[in-house]
Amino acid sequence: MINRIDGQKLEGMLANGYANLCLHEKKINDLNVFPVADGDTGVNMRLTVEKGLRSASPEPGVGEYLSEFSSGALLGARGNSGVILSQIIRGWYLALKEKEEIGNKELIDAFESGYRQAYAAVSHPVEGTILTVAREGLENIRPELDECEGAKELFSLYVREMKKSLANTPLLLDVLRKAGVVDSGAMGYIVFVEGMAMFLSGDILEGKPGESLAKNDFETSAVAETPDFDLFDETSSFEKGYCTEFLLRLLKTEGYDKEFDLQSFLATLETMGESIVSVLEGTRLKVHVHTKEPEKVIAFARRYGEFLTFKLENMQLQYNERQKEAGERDLAPLGIVAVVNGEEMKTLFTDLGCTKVIEASSEMNTSAEEFLDAIRKTNANRIVILPNNKNSVRAALQAASLSGKADRVTVIPTANMIEGYCAIEMDVASSEDTDYRIRLMQDGAENVSALLLTVATKDFEGETISAKKGQYLSLVDGEIVAASDDLKEALRIGLAHLDPDGKEICMAFGGKDGFAGAGDVETILGDAFPELEICPVYGGQTLYHWMIGLV
Repeated sequence: MINRIDGQKLEGMLANGYANLCLHEKKINDLNVFPVADGDTGVNMRLTVEKGLRSASPEPGVGEYLSEFSSGALLGARGNSGVILSQIIRGWYLALKEKEEIGNKELIDAFESGYRQAYAAVSHPVEGTILTVAREGLENIRPELDECEGAKELFSLYVREMKKSLANTPLLLDVLRKAGVVDSGAMGYIVFVEGMAMFLSGDILEGKPGESLAKNDFETSAVAETPDFDLFDETSSFEKGYCTEFLLRLLKTEGYDKEFDLQSFLATLETMGESIVSVLEGTRLKVHVHTKEPEKVIAFARRYGEFLTFKLENMQLQYNERQKEAGERDLAPLGIVAVVNGEEMKTLFTDLGCTKVIEASSEMNTSAEEFLDAIRKTNANRIVILPNNKNSVRAALQAASLSGKADRVTVIPTANMIEGYCAIEMDVASSEDTDYRIRLMQDGAENVSALLLTVATKDFEGETISAKKGQYLSLVDGEIVAASDDLKEALRIGLAHLDPDGKEICMAFGGKDGFAGAGDVETILGDAFPELEICPVYGGQTLYHWMIGLV
């Protein structure tokens, strides 16, 4: 029976929870009620935990390990479900940060701290979600805690009660009841915790379907951008060397030295570089070293095995970039960060004065780390963030709070690129009053009426609208107002839900799959809004065939 959990056991539990998330990712995704491919719950939660695992090094103490794991999860959080999960994990850390080992009492404290932290982080908590399940799962087992023996039994009770709570989520949320599903985020959390419980029972899950976590142990962060290569040219000195990181599989087959000794390996490595960190896990060896001679490190390491992953970065280039940033003392009054999808939309936002553009996939929400990286690279006294996706607003807010510049960062909760475009178009860059500029952008985002035309990724049963997979959908204010097999019909019906009163212009951004029929769409728009100026533009976005905005 496992009564006490140390940092090593906790790492194994969290990795097992991650593996279970991977195995159930599609099932969790399929529970999403909304039939639009804008970053599914299973993907968001898996990537959040994955970043936590990649960020944490093996530590003997629970608090030490959770410190790095929690920080990584906060940065990697994507979508609403990922942000809430990262806050639950943050609550675990706050309750356990001073602990070397933990038992049932500490676990109970952590579970409570987790859901309380998550509730506090959500401005308008909604019952029938991951919040409810995390809370009720603990509240409902309290009468049984005195008789609970060992962590395995505690986890079993917690999962059991959370599953009961999950079954009730459709009674709390009409949208779930009508769709005949339970809450996807709550399911994801249960799967994660259940994977942790499985570890305590000796049921160890290896990796995930397809690409394993090990394959990415030293993968460069998704937010890493192409450096400015001109900062290391033919006249540059080379003093800093290379940051070399790799994951090596030790081999016992012919041609390799089978007598591997870590201390001897490190002693030789110290003659080749510095800042050495090495961790041996079974036959997997993680190594980090700064060296001017990576070829020697590579040849030496390959005496014992072959690389699973390898990363080499020019630290002189990185140093030169930092020196350049440090020399840029004149900060702009206001910088604007916007999330966009499509090269043409990127150009449109940049031409309007956007300081920093985060290029987003149509299937994946922007992470807190990507927002944080953009904040750090925006050379301005005040920063405005336009997330341009309702599922990315919380990640943007989380990044602002982590940046240390919360008082200087304003997140305008733009739900789509139309709102973001109208916000930045209202900016008066010549004004020295940054508060005034921000108010104008907020007004611009709030005063646009937007319609998004896309394709259903699954069957959908709503209060007034039903849709089949593959049908065209019109969305107004995030709600589906029309579904049809014919794009033009879906557009006409959707346009009827937009109020042109007080508006002057109808902007229409055609996507990659929709602009071919721009002439027909312009005619439809002109018929719907004869008093408005019609402005069709090629946006090149991949998720939405058309984005229509009245301003």
